Amino acid sequence: MICEKFKMEYHTKLHCIEYDVNEEIICAEENDKEFIIDNASLKKIMKIKIDKCVITKKDKQPRCDYLFIDCDDKILYFVELKGTDILWAIKQIEMTFDKFDRNTFCIRSTSINAYIVTSAKNIPNILSEEALYLKEILKRSNGRLEIVQTPYVLTPKAARRSTS
Repeated sequence: MICEKFKMEYHTKLHCIEYDVNEEIICAEENDKEFIIDNASLKKIMKIKIDKCVITKKDKQPRCDYLFIDCDDKILYFVELKGTDILWAIKQIEMTFDKFDRNTFCIRSTSINAYIVTSAKNIPNILSEEALYLKEILKRSNGRLEIVQTPYVLTPKAARRSTS
């Protein structure tokens, strides 16, 4: 239902949906940065290109690279594939989140998360005002902000195979 809400609200941007399937591995890659979802239980996950597609250059606002939607568990993942400018990546995710915040698909989500995938060798502990603000917003949405090194593999709890 949450994925259908996205499609209804952005019906003119359906070409931005790169995946809308039950694939085991779903990947976003850009300039040697990689975010991978290990979707072992084959949940339906949408991969949406945000930068230069849902939000274009003419919109003149910072934007993250991708949005992944776990259609089954109603979980959102905002993803920015970034070199080393973590503060700018935080701003990009924050501005993208602000654009979608009041949309039905966002309101109906059970969790909203943000991932910054960086090529930095050492990930700094970001305590800027922007980072703390974004962390607080995501926490209220049952989510979190993660700054991780590339390549990063996300194995959502709900997508892990049962060991019994």
